[in-house]
Amino acid sequence: MSIREVGPCLEAVEDYYRPALAVAVLGGLRSGEIRGLRRRDLDMEQGSVRIGGAIRREQVTEGEYKRTYTDTKTPAGRRVVYLPATVLDYLGPWLKTRDFAPDDLLFPARRTRKAMNKTVLAAAHRRAAKIIGRPTLTLHNLRATAATLAKQAGMTDREVQRRFGHTTAAMANLYQVPELERDKTGAAMIDSLLCPTTNARKPTRPRG
Repeated sequence: MSIREVGPCLEAVEDYYRPALAVAVLGGLRSGEIRGLRRRDLDMEQGSVRIGGAIRREQVTEGEYKRTYTDTKTPAGRRVVYLPATVLDYLGPWLKTRDFAPDDLLFPARRTRKAMNKTVLAAAHRRAAKIIGRPTLTLHNLRATAATLAKQAGMTDREVQRRFGHTTAAMANLYQVPELERDKTGAAMIDSLLCPTTNARKPTRPRG
């Protein structure tokens, strides 16, 4: 997906799924990481989400008959990701839709407080992708879009690896402090790429 397609695609997403998909395309989180986020993992003041870590923040994995919560697959997956303000613009109204307790899932299934199925989020994305004329674009492809945006925003290869949870544990520990600051700066620069070319910074009014 190109920069020019990000805004139209998000606007085409159903209201309920738009905040989660904004985190996917502009934050670069995996589907399981997004669906496993708890309210306590989101820091609106800092504009960041925490994946994995000492409090065992989870990602959702699907088994044949049941859904389970697990920690990240590798230590590199435990990370803090700063979100562009565009995403926070969607998350602010989203938090007002229900009374979230700290341990509540941030993006639960539509009719329950249980974990959202990966096929449901993927289908919501697929419907929006079809509307903008990109029917073959998958939910996983949004990771590539997010990585491209991060590179265009000026992040180095190592910083992109840390942001996406692909770096080694040793490197993550060695560069954690400076790279978090760079990640925060990079998130702001992603906004500068988006705003001149899309209306993604302006969430639409709820339909219906």
